[in-house]
Amino acid sequence: MVKLSELKDDMKVINENLSIYTVKDVKNDLLYFEGNIIYTAKEYQASIDARSMLESAIESEYDNMYEDWNEHILDDVIEDDIVELQTILDAILSRSKDQNIAYYQDEEIEIDISH
Repeated sequence: MVKLSELKDDMKVINENLSIYTVKDVKNDLLYFEGNIIYTAKEYQASIDARSMLESAIESEYDNMYEDWNEHILDDVIEDDIVELQTILDAILSRSKDQNIAYYQDEEIEIDISH
């Protein structure tokens, strides 16, 4: 368990309802947070692996094609194709940088300051 007083004001925290706040928000409204459990927020940014995505898409289409079709197609994929696809995927995800973040509960926070 970490203490609220030891956390930086701009650090993100998360409550049981998965609402995100900053430590400063909590400190400024201690009455609201009193009796609630809050946690440090662990940030996760989505990433899509181009090779895995392509293999999955080819496998999905395989049911509509002839036997060994998937192997023939995958044999034609070169590393430059993967690099190009990865560049495109990374560009798409970076354009939505603010929407490409999720937060999860990490360590419970002890509210060790009073109002």
